Amino acid sequence: MPAVESFDVVIIGGGPAGVSCSLELKDNLVRHALLERSQELGGQLSQIVAPVKNFGGASFANGTALQNQLIKTANQRNLPFRLNDEVIAVNLSQKTVKTRHGSLIGKALVLATGARVRRIEVEEGAHLAGHILYRLEDKESKFEGQSAIVVGGDEPALIEALWFAKNSPKCVLVCPSDKLQAGPDLVKEAKAKKGLEILLSSQIRELIGKEKIEAVRIFNHKTQEMRRIAIPTVVAKLGMIPNTELFAGQIDLADNGCVKTDIKTQTSLKGIFAVGDLASPSYWRLSTAIGQGTIAARAAMDYLATLN
Repeated sequence: MPAVESFDVVIIGGGPAGVSCSLELKDNLVRHALLERSQELGGQLSQIVAPVKNFGGASFANGTALQNQLIKTANQRNLPFRLNDEVIAVNLSQKTVKTRHGSLIGKALVLATGARVRRIEVEEGAHLAGHILYRLEDKESKFEGQSAIVVGGDEPALIEALWFAKNSPKCVLVCPSDKLQAGPDLVKEAKAKKGLEILLSSQIRELIGKEKIEAVRIFNHKTQEMRRIAIPTVVAKLGMIPNTELFAGQIDLADNGCVKTDIKTQTSLKGIFAVGDLASPSYWRLSTAIGQGTIAARAAMDYLATLN
């Protein structure tokens, strides 16, 4: 059995937050390891197909362009990242990390495992689930004039539904809960919008079609009624699911499943920090993730100083 490798800091996750943390640790000569389960750094950046315009100091054609720059920087700075090194178990109290290639122990750990899109689960027609859209970009050129079903009830779902209602013959907003979870002005606008039908307490039960979606069946939990709607474009805006499965039961989590942190990214366990989409309170933004990565590095260094 290979020996356990020891580091001052182990970072789990190679997205913008994890790389930002690594850069700060590198600048301060802190011995650390950056673990990424996929074949390249960047996290969810490759899924962003729209221009990145709110990134301070630069703009990028899409998330992949920003990802390429992040990878270039990581290579130029010789960051100690390890690709294809998926973490399969973590003991937070002992600060030990087991990957598919070995085991590590850190004096401090930085959790940067991010989040994933919450997907629709249907009872029937699962073979068509791949046609459900979760990210809509270039709407003006691709979807203008197309009726759509938008699933969700919070602000992003309402914004998407209002766009379709304005630019398409019809939009049906399918909300799983019994009320819309957004600001009062946005809710008022949605309820008053012509061409936008709102179905509360409802969910898609079935996708209908052979090779592509042709219609859906929607179930109302209150009335117990099933309704068929012949609209082929289905857009899901159900939020994100934080990747906290490895940490469940070991650390305090918020109601949304994210890891609870303080202003310095410190979690409920000393020497354990959480950053990016994993952290709460926070915002799912690139700038937030990068800033938190730097903060976590500095906080980890402060923690290490207390151990000497």
